[in-house]
Amino acid sequence: MVRSRTNSADRKSPKKGSFKEAGSSNLRRFGQSIKRIVKEVEEKSVVEESRETLVTRHVLFKLAKETLHESFLDVLNSLVTLQNAYLDSKSLKNLLHRYSKLKEIIKSILSKEAKWWSVGNLSPQTRYESIPEYVERSAKYILRITGNPDYNNRIEESLIEKTSKQLSEENSSLVNDLYKLLKKYQALRNIVRNLRTEFKDSKIYPILPRYFLLKDMVKDATHHPDYKEVYHESTVLKD
Repeated sequence: MVRSRTNSADRKSPKKGSFKEAGSSNLRRFGQSIKRIVKEVEEKSVVEESRETLVTRHVLFKLAKETLHESFLDVLNSLVTLQNAYLDSKSLKNLLHRYSKLKEIIKSILSKEAKWWSVGNLSPQTRYESIPEYVERSAKYILRITGNPDYNNRIEESLIEKTSKQLSEENSSLVNDLYKLLKKYQALRNIVRNLRTEFKDSKIYPILPRYFLLKDMVKDATHHPDYKEVYHESTVLKD
């Protein structure tokens, strides 16, 4: 029997520098932790919450803000697109063509709405809830309903050098940002929901009266104060 020989070059070996890189990464984190501890001693500040709680809340608020802002832009951009399409439809001379165009652009945003996550269970703030409590509850719901994205420790790693005082201050800032964003997002969703209700109710009317109803619907949506307030934040081109 002939034994086969395996060349050392053919053998699988661990990636070059993998242990060194892991050790370097751990050393870097250790150094960052030491810097943070030194800062906390120098600050001589007392924070009531534990660092673990502060980090957990920071990650929650950060992820919820990223997710909510993406959803907010999706709704806002859809409304701006509706407005642009409505302005373009004015160039159509034939009333029937304009009527068909109005139906098409309204149906377009309503089909998008069907894919947006539900705000039905995102209940309003109760009188017994503080703003931080309301925001934390809403943030947990948002991440649960949208799938709680994988952040690969990127947020936690960015916090290693931050002191507990810094985390507490940043969390307060995130709570304020999320609270404002929640209000803006819910306001836009209400505009689209009202549009859906009015569009459905208009189906009983003949073409001519319904044409004017559809026209008023789009104008009401795109002239709504809550939409006008955030119009400039859209990332699509405006006509």
